[in-house]
Amino acid sequence: MLQLTDDTPDGPDDVRSPGRRHRLAVVLALTLVAVAASAALVRPDDARTLPSTHSEPPIFALFQHDPAAQRRISVASERLVTDCMARAGLRYQSALLALDGEPQQEPQRPFGPENLNQLAPIDEPRHTEDPSLGTHAYLHALYGPTDQRVTVRGARFRVSGPATGCVATAARQLLGDDRRRWMLIKVLLFEAAEDSRRDVESDAEFRAATRRWQGCMRMAGTVAEDPLRLLASRDQRDMRDDPAMRADIRCKQETSYLTTAYARLSVAQQRRLNADTTVAADWTRLLGRQDRVAREVLAPDT
Repeated sequence: MLQLTDDTPDGPDDVRSPGRRHRLAVVLALTLVAVAASAALVRPDDARTLPSTHSEPPIFALFQHDPAAQRRISVASERLVTDCMARAGLRYQSALLALDGEPQQEPQRPFGPENLNQLAPIDEPRHTEDPSLGTHAYLHALYGPTDQRVTVRGARFRVSGPATGCVATAARQLLGDDRRRWMLIKVLLFEAAEDSRRDVESDAEFRAATRRWQGCMRMAGTVAEDPLRLLASRDQRDMRDDPAMRADIRCKQETSYLTTAYARLSVAQQRRLNADTTVAADWTRLLGRQDRVAREVLAPDT
């Protein structure tokens, strides 16, 4: 899922957007799932990730690019943090490394659930927390002083990360002097994804697809403006038995709503990427840099 972070565990007072209400609205429009606080990795679940009938929009494709490399980077980052904390005499418990099996990235769903299996609640991985977590010494070693932060700003959003501490040390080893640029690229891509999703709302073909979906939903006994607003109106965690949500899935299929929606979103996202081609280029370049370092960090395991 899209997340506004610098790929390191979050420290206290991490600021990511102009305000909580706006942030929640953006996350709903972009991903329709809860924001992960750290690594965007979940347990594999074939039932939830059935093959899609559409191509991945270009910004989402960037975030999904080379999942094996992204996995190595995440594991190497956690390894570096763990080793750094150990040198300080502290035990760092990584939520990522505690996962059983091979995690994968949660796919983007900017138009809501796409099959009935996605109406089921997500089973979040659990791990036992170390009692030392939350102590001043632990947090200071992990994040450094709370008043020492690295901050980048896009047009509307900003993200900050620790300037010192083990998290910062790991980030510097992976990215060197490019850490700030990497953080900014993630902000710019997040903003571009948000802007392109809003652009689609005025697209003639997308609006026609939404009208077809509305007509199908009325025939099913539900009046709704669009799939996102329908989803936002449901308050239960498990929606598999919700007639309106089941109708939503069926109507998306019968009206080819998702095919049109993703096609128009792809056009909108590409237009945003074309406005500054260095963003996508630097994303790929810096992902490659981190992967090279990650391979070195993990080499003793091979």
